[in-house]
Amino acid sequence: MTHPFVLVVGIDFSDLSAQAFRVARRLAKGHAKAVIHAVAAIPGTSDPDRIEDDELERRATDRLTQFLTAEHAEEAGIPVIPHVSVGQPLHVINEFAAQARADLVVLGTHGRTGLERLVFGSVAEQVVRTAPCSVLVVRERKLAPEELIEPACPSCVVERERTNNPEALCAIHHERHQRRSSLAGGDTFGLGALDFHVSGV
Repeated sequence: MTHPFVLVVGIDFSDLSAQAFRVARRLAKGHAKAVIHAVAAIPGTSDPDRIEDDELERRATDRLTQFLTAEHAEEAGIPVIPHVSVGQPLHVINEFAAQARADLVVLGTHGRTGLERLVFGSVAEQVVRTAPCSVLVVRERKLAPEELIEPACPSCVVERERTNNPEALCAIHHERHQRRSSLAGGDTFGLGALDFHVSGV
């Protein structure tokens, strides 16, 4: 019997871990037989005034179930097995990957440190160095400059075509432009008022 392609995905319930889960699911679809283990690590506590580890684990299990439901995990036709374990994320992920004979660990990273989350820069880096298998790190994609430009207003486009004027604006944007222009040219705002007060000292 062929050994399935085993993926272990670190889940911290952030948008990035959701993205990592989706990447893992796409990779799993490329194999005839695959299984995904969704692993949430909950740092334990020895402080008697805080919630007991059992309660933390129960809450995390409920949250992981909700997370996988929101991601429609069961609809992909690929087995997704949830796991919650109390312990440091680095050790939990590595130990589980070894036990499951994982082919790939998938993690998200913000490139930040100091946050009490499963996936943040230093944990992802340590897992890459110490995991018993290959590790795929899913990073936030930075938008290209052209992606940051707001698309043209459809009404403005129609007005420019109608008037054959590339600078024409629709009624709404024309009014906003007029309002900004009047504010910029008034005596109340801007450097004009500053110059007046300075010169009068």
